[in-house]
Amino acid sequence: HLLQTAAVIGVRVPFGLLRVVSQLPDDQFYECLAHLRSAEFLFETNLFPESEYTFTHALTTEVAYGALLQDRRTFLHAKIVDALEQIQGDNLQEYVEMLAHHALHGQLWDKAVPYFSQSGAKALVCSAFKEAVSFLEQGLKALEHVTDSRHKLEWAIDFRCQLRNALFLLGESKKLYQYLKEAENLAQTLGDELRIGRVLNFLCSYAGLA
Repeated sequence: HLLQTAAVIGVRVPFGLLRVVSQLPDDQFYECLAHLRSAEFLFETNLFPESEYTFTHALTTEVAYGALLQDRRTFLHAKIVDALEQIQGDNLQEYVEMLAHHALHGQLWDKAVPYFSQSGAKALVCSAFKEAVSFLEQGLKALEHVTDSRHKLEWAIDFRCQLRNALFLLGESKKLYQYLKEAENLAQTLGDELRIGRVLNFLCSYAGLA
């Protein structure tokens, strides 16, 4: 149980997160963790600011994760999001990529969408443009599962505008134009003049470069 929980958490397994998500009594948790370490399934990689573990072999992670039923995986991914939010409180910026990943696989669509948006913005600031595109496109996939509403349309437009920034810097003009035209249609549907103006401004810039 503990090994599978660690496999769902991922390559880096923070002690506090594993403890909360496992939901084991403390004495049993420490006993199981000691057993996994002595059997060389997990080893400690960090002591400060808290203990952190990783798998000795990548294959162990794959086997432990693959042995889980889909419903159990989904439950654990969702549990990890809740636990991270509880543990980190207002200090979530460092973990937005991890939160986005687990929210997606935990089918917490309303949480996955903003976390992917934040992950994309963070990647852009770090000039990691391909990673930004990946995060934002995953956010659009998550958005498909969100209940239809005005807010959903606003997200759909804003994600495409974020993608424009990354794609422009990657020189992917064809894809950039496609997303902007989609954003324009959505903004017209929404009747949002501010967003219409923003998208048209982007399209004018594109036309000037084409």
